Amino acid sequence: MLLSKACLPKLAANLGLAGNPVKEGYVQSVQNLLRGGRAATRSASENSRDIALMTDIWPTELKVSKDRRTLTVSFNDGASYALPAEMLRVLSPSAEVQGHGPGQGVTVPGKRLVAISSMTPTGNYAVRIGFDDGHDSGIFTWIYLGELGESGAEKFADYEKALAEKGLSRDPR
Repeated sequence: MLLSKACLPKLAANLGLAGNPVKEGYVQSVQNLLRGGRAATRSASENSRDIALMTDIWPTELKVSKDRRTLTVSFNDGASYALPAEMLRVLSPSAEVQGHGPGQGVTVPGKRLVAISSMTPTGNYAVRIGFDDGHDSGIFTWIYLGELGESGAEKFADYEKALAEKGLSRDPR
């Protein structure tokens, strides 16, 4: 099955997703996947497989540093990324951070020193990462971890800009 941005609203209506903010959030996530990150540099058929299976790209290694402040992810396609715990925490895909719909995300201050406290596999498509500040509801798909590896610096720069605009700091209180 080939999915495109154009067919998603019709698919959402056919599956009864229209009008349900949580389910529409899933459709929005798929649309975002088709628009950016790894999906932007891949063919439509590759994107379709990612959406259908969520397993085309998978990690061959997840390694937390001794100080627990960096997660290194190596993928089956040869890509490898060192992802800071602070970035993972403040860009967590959880509803607590992202909200339940567009425009509902929050800017999380004071996480410069946050560390990874746990990692729990979630099916064959993701890992739940827990942090020493108690946050543990973020389920990081392999695709999202890859996106953070590829464009995390830009996303983190946007986060820092949002902190500055709100008079907030990365430093703990």
